[in-house]
Amino acid sequence: MCGTTVTRTAEWSKALDDQFKTNMANDPSLKWQYFASPTGILRIYPGLQWDMLHCNNRPNMYDCRKKQWYIQAATYPKNVLILLDTSGSMIGTNLFVAEYAVPEIFKFLGDNDFFNVLTFGKDAKPINKCYGFELMPANWKNKRTVLEDISKIKPYGYADYNVTLHTVLDLLKKFRSQQGGSYCDFMLLIITDGAPENFDQIFGKYYKDNDFQIRIFPYLVGYDKSSLSSLRQMACHNNGYFTHLMNRASVRYRVLEQVHILNRPLAFHQDYHVAWTKAYYTGKLEKESSHLVCTISMAAHRKINGTATLLGVLATDIPLDDILDSIPINNIGVNGYIYMITNNGHTLIHPRFNPRYNEFGLEGLRPNYEGIDIDDLENSLAGRQVRAELINKTGSLAADRIVTPLFGMNRVLILSGTYYYAPIRETPYYLAAVLPSGYGHTSLKYPDVLQRRSHDAKYDAKSCGEALKRWMISATSISRTAAICSLLYSGIGVAESWRYCQHIQDNVGPHEMSQLDMLKAFVTDKHNDTISCDEELVTGVLYDAYHMAVIQPFWSEFRQFRKTTREGVIMTFVISKNGVLMEYWHEEAQGFHSKARNTIFKFSRVEFPDVYRRTVEQPPDDWLYSLPNNKSSMERDSIVIAATKAFRLNNAVLGVAGLLFKHSRFSENFNNFEDMSENCGKRYKRFFDCYLIDENAITLYADDESQVGQYLGLINGPVMSSLLKDKIFNVVELMDYNAVCKTHPPQTNSPASYRQSVSRLPAFVADNKLN
Repeated sequence: MCGTTVTRTAEWSKALDDQFKTNMANDPSLKWQYFASPTGILRIYPGLQWDMLHCNNRPNMYDCRKKQWYIQAATYPKNVLILLDTSGSMIGTNLFVAEYAVPEIFKFLGDNDFFNVLTFGKDAKPINKCYGFELMPANWKNKRTVLEDISKIKPYGYADYNVTLHTVLDLLKKFRSQQGGSYCDFMLLIITDGAPENFDQIFGKYYKDNDFQIRIFPYLVGYDKSSLSSLRQMACHNNGYFTHLMNRASVRYRVLEQVHILNRPLAFHQDYHVAWTKAYYTGKLEKESSHLVCTISMAAHRKINGTATLLGVLATDIPLDDILDSIPINNIGVNGYIYMITNNGHTLIHPRFNPRYNEFGLEGLRPNYEGIDIDDLENSLAGRQVRAELINKTGSLAADRIVTPLFGMNRVLILSGTYYYAPIRETPYYLAAVLPSGYGHTSLKYPDVLQRRSHDAKYDAKSCGEALKRWMISATSISRTAAICSLLYSGIGVAESWRYCQHIQDNVGPHEMSQLDMLKAFVTDKHNDTISCDEELVTGVLYDAYHMAVIQPFWSEFRQFRKTTREGVIMTFVISKNGVLMEYWHEEAQGFHSKARNTIFKFSRVEFPDVYRRTVEQPPDDWLYSLPNNKSSMERDSIVIAATKAFRLNNAVLGVAGLLFKHSRFSENFNNFEDMSENCGKRYKRFFDCYLIDENAITLYADDESQVGQYLGLINGPVMSSLLKDKIFNVVELMDYNAVCKTHPPQTNSPASYRQSVSRLPAFVADNKLN
């Protein structure tokens, strides 16, 4: 690219900075704004320090023109058929350059494009027998499969263009009649080392018999220029573009030119369509500026005297965190969830959508994390049916079996429910909500007094202490002042991963105040002009805090007079539906049992803790006993049991209460239990192996404590087989299509690499009919 052209583009595009500032002033939610020009200039607002080095200390070769947000805005969706010459003359350097060109061409194929690669000698043949002559979506999996097949090509024979072109044109006619692939451009890319003529006669007859025209892009590889004229004529006579790839070094910048050729129809017709990308990460993972975003982009054109050109592409990012924060998880329900996908089925938001891996002591992005299909995450048949129904439809679908993995796919919940789905207006995105049966029929109406602000109330420690003491004695009706005092001084926490509040202006860093601190500032009217909160969620927090404040004195009294520590009680806790947490340690063991505690309170952006989710699915009068750590390698003294129970009001779940106690005390109680001593008592241990298992066949008690936390099938296969045979348990097969495996290259001094694989994990669940 000429240096003066680049300089001029940088100069005239300066005027965009003022517009970017105006945009952000009008809409503070805007994050990054971009302008990318055909010269490769990228103008960003707000500005940032550019990373000159990328991963593994390689030079950062970022090229905005190769990004999907640029390509999708600058071109129409297209059907691309690549013809790869595999005749004997291609052997050696020519084939090497051709093989290098194909992945570069693939970079300009987006999610809305369709493609296939055919090899040709005497006739055209599909590169992959499974794909055949069909057009395939240009996704990561299909591209990878084709590239693997290309690497196995062995040139031989001669190239018969007459037979090949007739075959290919018949295929294109078939695609057109079947309306397969996209509905816009049909492109034929021919990668060859030569052609004897331009074949106008063949193409002319085809156009005469059909009502549409294809665009032909010939690529001449190698230094032989004898066919340069005929291939250039072929391109010019068929609305295409000729490219000469003499060597590998010329591939990258020459292939790039076809994007701007494809833009000409858009520029001429002044088509300003809006492009929306799938989710992807910006920046380096280890930096706070790295976010999972989707990008909205639009091309800008200039048309003068009948000549249309591409000025560039304008774009802005939407952080998916902002969308996640708008999901009212407290209203959706404990085991309900929402997911969002693109028109191609790629996942934008889903509780099990995890683009990162943390394996082998390393953290990184999963291969093809941008293209994780919703079918890979939804484990129910109904979920796959919803995918097909989503496109341009609004509706619902009942499901008898919704499978939800828990605890890293070591446990499952199987529920019935309904999928509700609808397209999101003016976007290619689709939204679905999954609600288990019974959800949405009851709701909790909070007292209006909690929403009335009292501007003369005092919230210092002394005033609140007196107010809480009066309330404890008189047990009068709820008041906002008492609720705020309970939040401030009762040792209550909240789910920090939820977005209760946010700073109105982004000039305050998100980590400078916790969610709890922002809640306290908001309800006491401090910094109320800089903090915005979800009023409904705040009201729920105050309601929960008010009723939880009375619990801690009772816990303290139990510890003092009933000697709970002698009974093995370590911690008691409450978790509410609004994410309010209260815990009380009956012995000073916070550090020793912090892992179990963190598991119990582990909220995510879109989900309740797994222990909470399992508890609310138990019958109303039942307690759930579980191992929070769920590890079989725990030290004996660190093994703990969590006993939890949901508390309800008119069948509506308000929260979960429970206690954490020592496994040794639990085992002692189990052995002394009257019904158990008959068969599992000490005098019978030489005749029986006794196990207590949960609904997923995980061992809660075993005579051999080293077996606690293990799956029963690994301990005693015959017994587990009998349970399966008698249908007391059922096998549920879970597939992790995005698992990451470590591969070792032959060279011992080379670093290990990571590849995507499919992991099949069996889980076991008790038959609900037996409850």
